[in-house]
Amino acid sequence: MDTPPLSGSDSDSDDSLVTDRELQDAFSRGLLKPGLNVVLEGPKKAVNDVSGLKQCLAEFKRDLEWVERLDVTLSPVPEVSGPQSTPQNKDQKTVDPEDDFQREMSFYRQAQAAVLAVLPRLHQLRVPTKRPSDYFAEMAKSDQQMQKVRNKGFLWKAKALHSSVIPYHSAGLLGSIKRQELMELMELMALTD
Repeated sequence: MDTPPLSGSDSDSDDSLVTDRELQDAFSRGLLKPGLNVVLEGPKKAVNDVSGLKQCLAEFKRDLEWVERLDVTLSPVPEVSGPQSTPQNKDQKTVDPEDDFQREMSFYRQAQAAVLAVLPRLHQLRVPTKRPSDYFAEMAKSDQQMQKVRNKGFLWKAKALHSSVIPYHSAGLLGSIKRQELMELMELMALTD
């Protein structure tokens, strides 16, 4: 760029603080062209990290047992053909990449095939695939937090039911409200008190 500096300062921090007046002056002198004026960075330099690539390759080449990797490569389970289904080619290129549903179903069927192939193999290796009946997962929220959430939900529902009852009550149409809704409202009001 052969343009003179817009301000009298040579520091980088002052160059970034160009005022509107300086930009207008530079444009009127013909130093700037109309449009967006930004400094373009040069092309991105390719990094050839040979040691990092070799380290990744060594990770891939690690000879672990299959139980440690659990990798499997299979083609999808064939689609269940209905009375109006189209004949399916075994070629994987038949999945339209623009059709999200078709693509998701392809992933689903491939996962199905993997499960059908891997479960017998895991059972053969005596790897447990089901949780014990007495297994309890750790809760993300404590019982106290869950009680607060329940109370807020009850309160919200009670307020909603109560607000729907008031217009009927004031109009003298209380008999048209279902008895069950009134009982539920009374129970919720008793819980929130």
